[in-house]
This record gives sequence, structure tokens and C-alpha cells, in this order.
Amino acid sequence: MKSKIISALMIATMLLGFAAILPRALSVPSGGNLYVDPANNVFTELYLGQTFTVSVSINSTTEFMGVSYHFTWDPTLLECQSMTEFLYHTLTPPAKYSNIWNLAFAFDNVGGFADYAQLYQNGGQAITDGYAPLNVTTGIATATYVFKCIKEPPFAGSVSCAFTISGVNVGDKDANPLNMNIINGLY
Repeated sequence: MKSKIISALMIATMLLGFAAILPRALSVPSGGNLYVDPANNVFTELYLGQTFTVSVSINSTTEFMGVSYHFTWDPTLLECQSMTEFLYHTLTPPAKYSNIWNLAFAFDNVGGFADYAQLYQNGGQAITDGYAPLNVTTGIATATYVFKCIKEPPFAGSVSCAFTISGVNVGDKDANPLNMNIINGLY
């Protein structure tokens, strides 16, 4: 009899614990993917000076406020010609662009890297005005990068360069980190 009571109490305790965490679990923002798009850039003919575009994109991410990452490539093979921000300028009404905070938005061809860090200066106002937190289901570029080939391979497929995303921070409105899947690319 005692064992049945103890078992029933244990089951009740587990169910109460589960019921207590269920509403919070259902409301927690989800992480998603931060990825190089296209994942692979394969050229059958590549010549010196040729340019191509790569994006670092995000998808399947809800209720986020800020994104930052470090993006790298081999500077002996490629030179970044430009970096254009898309995510915040696409999801924020033009009249509210002044609320976008560029913490880091620059590239360095000597080191072969770009740093991206964007969020809202006044997150509370962005939430009140209804354009935050951000929700992305289908892929959208955080930024696009135009690269120029500065070393011609001796024959097709003989040279490759990794596009690597690191130092990723994606946070919700309370500055809690969201777990993100990182998908690197290759040129």
C-alpha cells in the first residue's frame, strides 16, 4: 500500500512539474539556422577579376532582436568588394531605420573577414511599434557580400576556399541567446 502511495505521489509530482514548465517551453523563442547561401560556389571556368555574390542568411528563427557573427574567407584567393545589410532594413519600416543599431558592419580584405552585429537601439520602442521581435520562417539574407577572384586557379576545381561563420550570437528581447545551427560554405 505504501509503495502505491509513493508511486502515485511521484507520478503526480512529475506531472505537476511538467505542467509548470509546459507554458514556458511553448513560449521560448526558437533558434534556427545561420548559413552561407549558396552553400557551394562551383565554377567550371573562373578567371581573375570575376565577381560573385554570397549571403549569410537566417531562417526558422522566431522572436529575436539581435544578430552578430564573424565571417571569414581566404584573402589570398578572394577580395570582398562590398557588404550590404538586408535583414534589418527589410524587416524594419523605413521610417524606423534610425532605430537600427550597427554595432559592427565592416569587412577587412587583409585579414579576410567581415563582422556583422545588428540590433535595435531602442528595443522597447521597436516592440511597441510592432516591428520587433523579428520572426523569420523562410530564409532572408542578413547581409550579402560581393567577392572578386584575385588568384586564378591553374585548372577548374583546383582551388577552394571555405566561407566560415563563427562567433554567432542571436538573442531574444531579454538578451537570452538562441541556439543556432551554423552551416558554412565553400567556394
